[in-house]
Amino acid sequence: MRNNSALNNNNNIINPYIEIGKRILKRRGDLKITRSTLAKQLSISSKHLEQMECGDCKITMDQLLKIGEITNTNAMYFLTGISNRQIQSAYNLLEKYINAFSVISRLSTIKKNALKDLLTHFPSEIGNSK
Repeated sequence: MRNNSALNNNNNIINPYIEIGKRILKRRGDLKITRSTLAKQLSISSKHLEQMECGDCKITMDQLLKIGEITNTNAMYFLTGISNRQIQSAYNLLEKYINAFSVISRLSTIKKNALKDLLTHFPSEIGNSK
């Protein structure tokens, strides 16, 4: 019997495998890969893949990594629902902050204080310029 709820009614514990399975099913559908084809590539039965997609069985990290490799999808998407593009955007933003912090850390105290004042007052200046 399938448990089609993310909440396990027996002990009120959320079953993360349901959401992971939904994401596997969605990605497989987006790529128009049949269950049989993906199952063969994973060396598992179609029935086992169906159980994974329904959240009826546990999925190992090795399986997620292999599914990610086959579907050209970062395994983090299956775990979190965050897409490759979102992961890359976050990484790019983080890299910009790190670079900015590196520049700021080399500024003199006077320049840091001036930058702080500018950043503190800039939003109010934008509001007054209308």
